[in-house]
Amino acid sequence: RRMNYVQLVYSSPYYDRSRLRSLYSDLCVTYGSPVSFRDDALTQVSWYGGDGRGYVTLRYNNVNGRYYTTLSFGR
Repeated sequence: RRMNYVQLVYSSPYYDRSRLRSLYSDLCVTYGSPVSFRDDALTQVSWYGGDGRGYVTLRYNNVNGRYYTTLSFGR
C-alpha cells in the first residue's frame, strides 16, 4: 500500500504571505513552472508531481480571520 494523498496545513492569526512565497519558490525549483495558477479570494497554484502522474498544490486563504497555507500532494 502507498499513500495517495497528503495535506499539510499551517495556520496563522495574521496576514503573512512570506511563507507562501518561500514555498512557491522552492516548488518552482523542484517541479518547474506551475501548470495552473488562480489568484482571487483563494490563491492556488498547482504542479504535476515528479513522476508525471501526481500533483502538488499550494493554497493560501483566509477563513474566519485565520490565514491558512496548505500544501497538498496527491496521485
